[in-house]
Amino acid sequence: MMSLLKRACPLFLSLAAMGCQSGSEASSAEPSSPSKASRTQSTARMTSASPGQGELAGSPIDVGFERFPMRDIMTMGGEVQAKAGIGRPCMLRLSMKDAETHASFSLQMDNDGPMAPGRYDAADAVAPETAPGRFLAGFSFGKGRDRVTYTAASGTLSLTTFSPGLLEGEVEVVGRLPRRTYGEAESPWPPSLTVRTEFSVVPRVNRGARQGSENCFGG
Repeated sequence: MMSLLKRACPLFLSLAAMGCQSGSEASSAEPSSPSKASRTQSTARMTSASPGQGELAGSPIDVGFERFPMRDIMTMGGEVQAKAGIGRPCMLRLSMKDAETHASFSLQMDNDGPMAPGRYDAADAVAPETAPGRFLAGFSFGKGRDRVTYTAASGTLSLTTFSPGLLEGEVEVVGRLPRRTYGEAESPWPPSLTVRTEFSVVPRVNRGARQGSENCFGG
């Protein structure tokens, strides 16, 4: 699969296949005090005032994520970013999953220069490099033929911490289902759904590469 360093993976082809970088969140091998655990474990939760369907039917959506296939901050842009005019690429890629409910949430954002804490708006774009400083997001529920995938039509990302050791914030988006194709059955899920996802993630910066991180963190 093409490296994310050259090209961001398609966000919404299937959030189930967001494994551009596979693997789940690993826990520390050493015993941890509460303060140390907060720096070595990633957590996230997605909620909505609206009830879910299927396995989530009957109550407002409240899903905790335990797997983070992507939690990457990258400063090594490729041809895609160069063609988009991004001179100092800082790229954020997040995806999170819950094995029990099969829910997932993903976010991508490219920026030209350091990505400081603050508020960022959702972009109506097909790829993050075409809308630097804004983010793309999506979320899904279910599996197989029952899986539904929402694309963020609007929303805001509030970053409270953005550092090589910790990434914290919350993102609230209004997601919309894709238009039904001819002959496709109507989904029991609503055509529009608002969710909020709070996260505290230990990122992978350049996946262990030795390149500098000035593009994202200054210095």
